[in-house]
Amino acid sequence: MTTLTVGYGDLTFVNEKTKYFSCIYIITSVIVVASAIGKFGAIQVEIALEKKRYELLNRQLDLESIIKMDTDKSGGVDRVEFLVEMLVQMSGLDRKKEIEPWLKRFDELDKDGSGVLDSEDVRLFKEEEENKKNNGHSYSGYQSMGAHYADSY
Repeated sequence: MTTLTVGYGDLTFVNEKTKYFSCIYIITSVIVVASAIGKFGAIQVEIALEKKRYELLNRQLDLESIIKMDTDKSGGVDRVEFLVEMLVQMSGLDRKKEIEPWLKRFDELDKDGSGVLDSEDVRLFKEEEENKKNNGHSYSGYQSMGAHYADSY
């Protein structure tokens, strides 16, 4: 009755067992209906995201779009710039708060400036950490990411 609001108030429960059962039934039915509504909403969101993904993948690029994607002003768009722009457009990520801190962290870890994290970067990172320990600094590279991320808010 409670789930569908049919016959609400027509009958009253007099037996104790019936009252307990109705309490459990009411709670269970509210949970089931809420879950169904939530799943329906999630499906609607997934459909909207899939539609947006399809539109982005099949969209024609123009000069204005390419210029907007060229965040380093190099005159062209590389794979990372293209990917970042598509993620921002598709999911609404905030470039300043959610993407740039990770790109900045990559640049920090790319000790030799090659644009690739490799064994040379690991060696230079370890060397830098050892120098900091020897000079009395207890600084961790991972702490810097948190500090930069917190500063971006």
